[in-house]
Amino acid sequence: MVALIALFLCIGCVGGSQVDDEIGQELEHESSQSWREEDVQLTLWSFYDSGWEYSISDFTEVYTNVSIEVEAFPYDSYTDTYLHALLSRSVPDIMVFDSTHFAKFIDLEGLENLAEPPYTLTEYEQDIDESFWSIGQSFNQQKMYGLPISASPIVTFYRPDLLEEYGYPTEPEDLAEYMSSPEQWLEMARTLKQDGRWMMQWVTEIVNLAAKDVGLFDQEMNFLRMDQDMQEMIELAKVINQEGLSPGYNLYESNGQDAFRDDRFAMFYQGSWGEYQIGDIAPEQKGKWKATRLPLDLYALDSSTILAIPSASEHKQAAWAFMEYVAFEHSMHGTYGVVPSYMPAQAIPETLEQQSEILSGQQIQRLYQDIMENIEMPRLTPIDEQAERIWHDYLGQGVAWDIDSEEIMEEIRVRIEDELSREMSILRRHGNLD
Repeated sequence: MVALIALFLCIGCVGGSQVDDEIGQELEHESSQSWREEDVQLTLWSFYDSGWEYSISDFTEVYTNVSIEVEAFPYDSYTDTYLHALLSRSVPDIMVFDSTHFAKFIDLEGLENLAEPPYTLTEYEQDIDESFWSIGQSFNQQKMYGLPISASPIVTFYRPDLLEEYGYPTEPEDLAEYMSSPEQWLEMARTLKQDGRWMMQWVTEIVNLAAKDVGLFDQEMNFLRMDQDMQEMIELAKVINQEGLSPGYNLYESNGQDAFRDDRFAMFYQGSWGEYQIGDIAPEQKGKWKATRLPLDLYALDSSTILAIPSASEHKQAAWAFMEYVAFEHSMHGTYGVVPSYMPAQAIPETLEQQSEILSGQQIQRLYQDIMENIEMPRLTPIDEQAERIWHDYLGQGVAWDIDSEEIMEEIRVRIEDELSREMSILRRHGNLD
C-alpha cells in the first residue's frame, strides 16, 4: 500500500534539470570526482550478506579511501524496510534487490536514473543482454533505476542413480529431450510414485514454471496467462492432483527435507542456487546429482540481482563506482552459480570449465548460460505481487475443484481486473507516455 500511494503521488513527476553549458559540465565532472580525495563510508543494504566481502575487498584495494559496510535484512521483509527508508530519506548508499521485488520500486521517485549523467551505464548497454537491461528499467522504459548484475535460471536437478533404476535417460540433454513430452513426463511421475518417490513438490508447480516464462502483463496491462499453452499446463496440474503425483512437500520445511535425505526425491526444480540447497539439506548426497533444463521445453528465470542508488544518498558517485566495478570489472574474475549480465564476463573459459562437486563434476555454468540464452525476461509492473497472489490463490482452488482450465484462466483475469482496476488504469496511462 505504501508503494502504491507513493506511485500515485509521483507518476508524472519530472526529474531535475541538466547542466547544458560546457562550463557547467566541467564543474559537475570535477565535483563528481571529489569523492576520490576524501574518506568515504558507503552503506550497502541487501537481502543477503554472503559473497560481498570478495568484491568489497578488491574494490577497496583500488580505492583505499573507501570503506563499505553491508547490512542484511530478512528476505521476506526487506522491501518494507527499503520503502520506509525511501519515504523518510533515511537511506543507504546502495540497495540490493531481488528482481521479484524490484517491480515494486520501478516507478517510485527516490532511486537515481542511471541512464543520465553523472552515471555511465549507457556506455555499457551494448554489452548487456537486452533481457537483462529491460528489468532495470522504469515501467514506461524511459529511465534506468537499477543495474542488473546477474541472474539465476530455473533448472531441473535430478539423481541419475535413481532414474537409472527405472531405465530412464541419465545424461542431461537426453533426459531433457525425454521430458519434453508431457506424456513421458507424467509417466515418469507415475512410475516413481509407485516406490514412494517424487519429481515435483506441489500440484501446481509445473503451471507456475510456465507462468514465470510468460509474466503477467503486456505493455497495455493486458493479462497474459490466457493462451493454449497455459491451458495445457493447467490440465497437467489437474492430472497431477487427481492421481496424487505430488507429495505436497516443501524443501524449505522438515517434511520435504526428510524425504530428500531419504532418497525420495529423484528430481526437483529450482533456481541455479539449488545446487547449494542440495549441499545444505543433504551434504552426504554431494556428487549424486546432476542438472538439466526444465521439462516440457520450458525456460524460466528464477530471479536477478539488481543494484540501485537512492537519490538521498550522500555518496552517489562513490556508490556508482562500486556498482560499476562489481558489474563490469569484478565479474571478469569469474562468476559461478549465476549468469552475469555483462556479456564479456559470460565467456571466461575458467568459469565455463569449472566442475561442480555437488553435481557429479558437471560443467554447470555452460548449462546455466545456455538456458539464459533462451529466456526472455517478462515485463515487470508495480502490481505484480498483488496479481501473483490472486493467480496463486485461484489457480490452486480451481485445480483442486477440477474446474475447466479456460474458466480458471478467465476467472483469474476477471478477479485481477476487478481488484486492481484503479492501479491498472494508472499504469496504462503511465506506460503510454512518450
